[in-house]
Amino acid sequence: MAKKVRDLSDKAKEILKVLENHSDETLTLKEIAELGVEKPNGSHLKALENRGLVTSQDIEVEVTTTRTVKAYSIKNKESE
Repeated sequence: MAKKVRDLSDKAKEILKVLENHSDETLTLKEIAELGVEKPNGSHLKALENRGLVTSQDIEVEVTTTRTVKAYSIKNKESE
């Protein structure tokens, strides 16, 4: 007996439409969000990939982050 495949979610359909409109380029999840898809996530793309509607590839992106860290110095003995 064939396994029943669930219908795609509305969000997955929206993402598919964006990818179809930008078929000449590859898009990351962040870029898909920047193109107007609200709160896309990897599960939507995985559902599309599992159905053979999209392909994925690993790419490297440079990410700049800012973190708060502690900086230390010697105490001034005169201030004690």
